[in-house]
Amino acid sequence: MIQWGLVLLFFALDQASKRWALNALAGGSKDWGLFALTLVQNKGAAFGLGQKFSALFAVLAGVFLLLGLLLLLLRTPKNVPARWGLILLLAGTGGNLADRLRAGAVVDFIDFHFWPVFNLADTWITFGTIFLAFAIWKSETQGGK
Repeated sequence: MIQWGLVLLFFALDQASKRWALNALAGGSKDWGLFALTLVQNKGAAFGLGQKFSALFAVLAGVFLLLGLLLLLLRTPKNVPARWGLILLLAGTGGNLADRLRAGAVVDFIDFHFWPVFNLADTWITFGTIFLAFAIWKSETQGGK
């Protein structure tokens, strides 16, 4: 069951990076031109949208998504892109859900100035979605094989 170890590894990397950001960036951002580290507490949905949504809604959505991903991960065949997609989605969703449960907001800190500030969990979710889309596309183009 190496996939559970990978989920825990990616989850731990996300949580450790957020803990570091909370400590290292509390005094202000560190800017290097096109890239900066900027501490943001995101109480909304993805990319800071929906700041007025209740915390309860966000937590419930996260819990249901996490449960759905767990079920999918347990039932997914040995399709490598799909499995990696689910591993990354589960770790990312779990990381952001842990933030919401612990502090009522998601810790974001990676800032490219032209994109909303994000974190490693958001990166895992993005790449997980790409892997899943690729797996679905591959399955569709090969006739479900």
